[in-house]
Amino acid sequence: MTGWDELTGPGAPQEPTQAMEQLVREIRKLHKVLKKYLQPRDLTIVMQYIYEMYEQKLSECTESLMPELGGRGGRRLASELDFFLQRMRSLDTQVAGRAGRLEALMTELKSKGAEEEVYASPSAAAEGTGNEQRRGNSANSTDDC
Repeated sequence: MTGWDELTGPGAPQEPTQAMEQLVREIRKLHKVLKKYLQPRDLTIVMQYIYEMYEQKLSECTESLMPELGGRGGRRLASELDFFLQRMRSLDTQVAGRAGRLEALMTELKSKGAEEEVYASPSAAAEGTGNEQRRGNSANSTDDC
């Protein structure tokens, strides 16, 4: 499992992870190939099915990780989802036009991150958040994520 809190911070890159870049690259490549052979209506149907499949899986994985995420990790994961949505919206089939579930998760992750920053205390930072223990106990529930 990825340590989302470790992927953020002052020195961390703001680019999407390699896995998300690869996922988007492969979907866009598929779109480009199918566009040569399918009618626009058929292309939209196929791409809508593919988008919905990934939306469901990304949503499930994000929801399963939310209890474990700290503020920085939540913002990082929200930026991954945002990258995915932006790239899907840039396809001419407009398959991600009604991306309500992922957008709602992004908003929740961002607000969770802002809330944790406001309520963080120096003593809590020194003691840790307890996320390390929860990560170890729930790793089996997110193997597919």
